[in-house]
Amino acid sequence: MGDIMIRKNIFIIVLFGIILISGFSQYVLATPIYGSIAVSVVLIDSERNIIDGYNEEGAFLIELRSPSGFSSVLEFQTPFSLNHSVFGGVYDSYSIVLNNLRIYDIYYYSEMEVKSGDWKVLGYNDQLVSKVSSLDDFYPIDYNNVDSNRIINLALSKGRDRELVILLGSTNTNNESSSPVPEPSTLLMIGAGASSTIIGSHIKRKLKSRIKK
Repeated sequence: MGDIMIRKNIFIIVLFGIILISGFSQYVLATPIYGSIAVSVVLIDSERNIIDGYNEEGAFLIELRSPSGFSSVLEFQTPFSLNHSVFGGVYDSYSIVLNNLRIYDIYYYSEMEVKSGDWKVLGYNDQLVSKVSSLDDFYPIDYNNVDSNRIINLALSKGRDRELVILLGSTNTNNESSSPVPEPSTLLMIGAGASSTIIGSHIKRKLKSRIKK
């Protein structure tokens, strides 16, 4: 009789455990986990000084998409209102953040398209392995390079919040130099939708590079 009661209690405990585990698994699977991708653009002149493009026309476009149907088109237009620091310290880039991205999706970014102006895309770095710390930390699109293979997977150990940095260089050799450090402004953040188009705002100044070249 005692053995029967023990087996019955064990069965009840095991059954209760299975129910708990099953319920928790369904909760985890049913609860979306979100991350973000920031796309930051750094502009430099022919002398490798960081600028906001005030004296030069420029419009650039990049698309992020996923196999699940997510698509977001980001458009950047000079002059930039510098709102983000890629290298640390003063603002040196214009950044747009896409929020509420499912980490179960894999996101693909297109090559940056120069729509107007005398600009050249010098490189990319989505910083899966190597962090951007100088103007030399950018790479051409290369499917064998995990930092520039056009793929961002938010489920990897790097974290659910990632940043893609793109370096564009002016091909105009008649660059004027000016230097005021940009005033702080708020980082532009948008929620992820079916599609989005963002245009960079304006500021009338350049920023000389204060990082190693």
